[in-house]
Amino acid sequence: LIFGFAVTEALGIFALLIAFLLLFT
Repeated sequence: LIFGFAVTEALGIFALLIAFLLLFT
């Protein structure tokens, strides 16, 4: 359960990073 939550959080952070890259480029 905790591992799955960590994976979901990591995917969320990765998605935010991509969103910032798309906005600022």
